[in-house]
Amino acid sequence: MAEHPLLIFPEPSLAERAKRSGGGGKFRLPEAQRQAGRLTPQFQRLQQAMDRQRIALQGNSFGLQPEQALVIETIGPIQDFVNAVQKVEGLEWLGEFELDDIPPEHGFEDAKDPEKQLKGRLFLIMTDQRALQEMQNLFTNWKRDKTISFPHGLAPLKHAFTHLHTIRPWDAEDRIRDTGIVEDWKDRIAHGQEVVPFEAELWFRNNPDRQQQAQTYFSSVVDSLGGEIVQRCVIPQIAYHGLLGKIPVDELSALLTEMERLHNFRLLQCEDIMYVRPVGQCAIRVTNDLSESDAAEDKARTELLQDEPLVAMFDGLPLTGHSLLNGRLTVDDPDGYESAYQARERVHGTAMASLICHGDLNEGGEPLTRPLYVRPIMQPRRGFEGQFFEAIPEGVLPVDLVHRAVRRLYESEGGEPPAAPSVRVINLSVCDRYRPFDRGMSSWARLLDWLSWKYNVLFVVSAGNHSHDIELNLPRENLRNLTAENRERSVIEAIAADTRHRRLLSPAEALNSVTLAATHADASVSAANPNLIDPFVQRGLPSTTNAHGPGYQ
Repeated sequence: MAEHPLLIFPEPSLAERAKRSGGGGKFRLPEAQRQAGRLTPQFQRLQQAMDRQRIALQGNSFGLQPEQALVIETIGPIQDFVNAVQKVEGLEWLGEFELDDIPPEHGFEDAKDPEKQLKGRLFLIMTDQRALQEMQNLFTNWKRDKTISFPHGLAPLKHAFTHLHTIRPWDAEDRIRDTGIVEDWKDRIAHGQEVVPFEAELWFRNNPDRQQQAQTYFSSVVDSLGGEIVQRCVIPQIAYHGLLGKIPVDELSALLTEMERLHNFRLLQCEDIMYVRPVGQCAIRVTNDLSESDAAEDKARTELLQDEPLVAMFDGLPLTGHSLLNGRLTVDDPDGYESAYQARERVHGTAMASLICHGDLNEGGEPLTRPLYVRPIMQPRRGFEGQFFEAIPEGVLPVDLVHRAVRRLYESEGGEPPAAPSVRVINLSVCDRYRPFDRGMSSWARLLDWLSWKYNVLFVVSAGNHSHDIELNLPRENLRNLTAENRERSVIEAIAADTRHRRLLSPAEALNSVTLAATHADASVSAANPNLIDPFVQRGLPSTTNAHGPGYQ
């Protein structure tokens, strides 16, 4: 148990929204003529990509007009850039992120340290042919006369040309980069699967007609490949438009051997697609250990708890007859996930329910005095190598499943009253291992933030775990010769150096939630394994498997 188990929150108060960070100090810009010459080919490539899109859509029956998502990277901030974009008919703002790793090149450099990486912004906008032409005209006029005045409200675009590092289309590589979809497809094909699933997240369009056009067109592409769309989910409040589909491996198998050919795969060429990701990655590998300790026997009780639940758990299905949990759970399973479970497979849900109800059994604390509401969102699954997992089923979108589960708590459904409107805290200890946090907040995290506000409920989420090896910067034979203090320092330094590969896992980056990780300590009285090396001397340090790193700004 931590020394200070209670979180004391200050009284809420209104405050001015902080301005976004600047460009990380003063920096030098390239000469205007050099900048114009470097950007001209980039604008030409944009027009060529738009022309190819127009040809591909000729005669389509969906009413689609050629559009493309643009990636615009600038050095330093561009004040009122979004407002300027919205003044150009045919441009639609999609999102923006901070950048802090832009290499000093093309005449951009820090004023004090020319080798220092630069900060900037990445803007994502959707453009049609007319808006792209207007941007090109403005750029051409700026090339001819750098002092020219732009039309009212468009001055930020002139400033953007001066600070512009890159402008390019959002392409197939962007749609699959760091998603794990290629590795997932290869693994499935290698183990004989004839059909592979995927999740496609579309750019969210505010216009419902355009939204429907994008979905219909993408569905037609999947159909043409012999596949099908099995689930759709649109949640306007978090700008989410997701599709769950599957395609046969016939054409895909050959493409996976050569990335350039894969980038030309029709599925990845759809302009309305933001990401294509693997499914079924919200999985927890577990061991079948449901043994009951002496501490469990001491805490067993059979009487029913009469009050309404204050805490809910979205997890695997627990063993309701376990002596620790008998009479303590209110299980609500509208999706019928229980039918897929055998008693010995109810591992993670049982462990989490015990932890929530009792805490560390060896500490002897008081249990919850109210029942725990349980909504199963996982099912048992065997991996290709026979390993046992509990995972969100491959046939559902996690965002949709959690959305429905929370809505059911507080709203009537099918003529039935709300399932548990008294719940004020929801535990969600499930993460997506292929969604490490990287600048942009995931749709799952956005969902939790919105639901927290809508229903006045607090989510307690897991930061996630990374179980890969810790590589120390010293020869293996030297490890046992280190003092305990130096070993601890080496481990901490190695974990810190590996932060990029130990980032928070979605939805842990949510802002309105409390994100929890583990300490490298418990109240166990069992003898330690003499063959293991304890990496830490101090008690209470974070667990070596914790996901960590900076959050959303």
